[in-house]
Amino acid sequence: MISVKEFERLQRLVEAKQREADQAEGAYKQLMGRLKDEFGCTTLKEAKAKLSKMEQQVQDQSAAFDKAYAAFVAEHGEEINA
Repeated sequence: MISVKEFERLQRLVEAKQREADQAEGAYKQLMGRLKDEFGCTTLKEAKAKLSKMEQQVQDQSAAFDKAYAAFVAEHGEEINA
């Protein structure tokens, strides 16, 4: 049989773990609210898909910039280096 002292120790441990779980749940809800407010996503799956799309857009825009920059340098390179 468990002693009163051991029971009280276990009860404190359970209460501490419950507080940790409550804090984690609060943090999760706060982050999910921020995800919805800032990006319009209600699930992590949606957020991952949106992130993937945004990363592709950044790559596409970077490639377009590099192409435009190369064309600019090709056209005006002599003026730039003068």
